[in-house]
Amino acid sequence: MTRTCELGAELFELVERGDDLVRQADAHHALGFNLFHLGQHGMALTHLEAARSKIERAGDPAQAFAAGVNIHVHGRAYASHVNWHLGFADRALLAIGEAIEMAQRIDHPFSLVVALAYAAMLHQFRREPAMVRVHARAAYAVCAEYGFSYYLAWATIMDGWASAEESDLDRGIVRLRDGLRDLRATGAGLRLPHYLAILAELYVKSERLEEAGATLAEADAVARVPRGIVGQRAAPSPRGRSYRTPRTNRRRRPAFGVPWR
Repeated sequence: MTRTCELGAELFELVERGDDLVRQADAHHALGFNLFHLGQHGMALTHLEAARSKIERAGDPAQAFAAGVNIHVHGRAYASHVNWHLGFADRALLAIGEAIEMAQRIDHPFSLVVALAYAAMLHQFRREPAMVRVHARAAYAVCAEYGFSYYLAWATIMDGWASAEESDLDRGIVRLRDGLRDLRATGAGLRLPHYLAILAELYVKSERLEEAGATLAEADAVARVPRGIVGQRAAPSPRGRSYRTPRTNRRRRPAFGVPWR
């Protein structure tokens, strides 16, 4: 991921030569997202807040789109996780609230799924299964309609964890494992160690200690594999569906590819 940070820095240097504030904000996001996953949370937040400032200076954040997603929504969603890891729990909730509010206002399915998925994970960090379930199932419904396979898997994993914590431990484990299977099918792996860690925790609760140990070993092995995320974002629509661009009568053509992972 160090190399992807270098690429992000090069991207940032290139767009700073121009006057497109939205592209500059997106470059700040590229750096901020990577720095977050490298554990450099303070620097990540600096870039995310710089991106927010540029988006607001550009005009209406509702019109700030890049690669199929509203980047204000995506940036605020990421900022919620960064703030949580920095110990700013209230700021984290405020940031995800801003992301969801904007996504709902612009009526953009992929941006809404991003906000809901990050909200589900934020509440998983906070150990709030009821709130995880609400956001995960809302994300799942949109993903099922539009075919957003990556976030469908994310939502399934989060819903499995919530089910295991709230009511049925065995059923929740099965659902979480189903989500992991679907996630692997997308080729994504950036958050896989976290998902495996929470699965291992559930195995411990169910006294399946051998499986817990094996799952933690897998999580450790996956975490050691170099990964990058610069340049991997897109709003996938495998079913070929389209959806309306906010505030226009045009229909957005479906974008194919893989999302930020």
